[in-house]
Amino acid sequence: MIIRELLQLGYEKTQEFNKEPTAAKLLLSGLLEMSYSDIFINYDKEITDEKAEDYLELLDFHVLENVPIQYLIGSTNFYGRRFTVDERVLIPRPETEYLVDKVVKKLPNDLKVLEIGTGSGCIGVTLNLEKKYEVDATDICEDALAVAESNMKMNEANINLIKSDLYENITEKYDLIISNPPYVSETDEVAESVYFEPEIALYSDYYGTLHISVIILGATKHLNQDGMIILEHGYKHGLFIKRLVSNFLPEYRVFTLKDLQGKDRYSVIRKRGSVWKKDK
Repeated sequence: MIIRELLQLGYEKTQEFNKEPTAAKLLLSGLLEMSYSDIFINYDKEITDEKAEDYLELLDFHVLENVPIQYLIGSTNFYGRRFTVDERVLIPRPETEYLVDKVVKKLPNDLKVLEIGTGSGCIGVTLNLEKKYEVDATDICEDALAVAESNMKMNEANINLIKSDLYENITEKYDLIISNPPYVSETDEVAESVYFEPEIALYSDYYGTLHISVIILGATKHLNQDGMIILEHGYKHGLFIKRLVSNFLPEYRVFTLKDLQGKDRYSVIRKRGSVWKKDK
């Protein structure tokens, strides 16, 4: 069997079970350790029966049991790099990649950064490599920190990993505090594949606002003079964050940014009148 034929079988199976056809290519790309372009170039290359059987068996786990493709292949791509992921960490979303891209393109270099809830380490590792930021990355879960350490080493980054429940073990100050915290409410509807991901990285009390609130209200003790907070959050949380900051941190201002679907997904919180030095 050649790659083209196997991929066609994958497309047919995903369509039969009303799954996204792109899952078939994503799985094959991960299993063969080939980029999409390499798969296209090697369409007529023979593939062993054993590898083909592995592919179809793994695809069954996805279409029948909703196991995420990224967990099946043990990795995902984020900002052009490969990151190990498994059931110990949340699968990085395109929304988070979009946020990181904004930071890379808009913020100055040479910042000291605290990332809260690093999970796979994709945010901290990327900012360290793309911007040369000095990054402290925290997580409450030792298993998640083990994954982050693996990804740091695999991508040859240099970040400081700290076991901490939010600010519990943080003593320094930073130019930027960034986080994609748990913000899903227990009343929210989620895809079945999400049930495979760690609950501790997803759910937050008080309609998904508890972690967001603690991060914002505790940040002032850990921000430098003109430091800022950048958060990813649920699309319904933007107004809540503006009111929280207005009531408790009146010297700060909130800018709400939209994701690729046009939904309020990110908040930038900074002191009124603060100015960032532009890179030369």
